[in-house]
Amino acid sequence: CYMGSLFKKHTKMAPIDFIIEYRMKKAVELFANEKLNISDVARNVGYDDAMLFSRIFKQRYGVSPKKYRALHID
Repeated sequence: CYMGSLFKKHTKMAPIDFIIEYRMKKAVELFANEKLNISDVARNVGYDDAMLFSRIFKQRYGVSPKKYRALHID
C-alpha cells in the first residue's frame, strides 16, 4: 500500500511495528500507576486480550509485564 510505504520511508518502521512500539512504551509509563493491574494496562493501550499483550510485551522487552514492573517500578 502506498501509505504504508511512505510511512516506512519516513519512520524506518512498518506502521504496525510503530503502533506496537508506541503501545509498549505507553504501557511502561502506565506501570508506574500501581492501581492499574496488568489487564487494565493492556486495555488502556488497546489490547482486549491481556495474554496477547503479555506475549507481545515479553517479545519486546524479554520479560513479562509483571516481572518488568517488579524490576523497574517497585
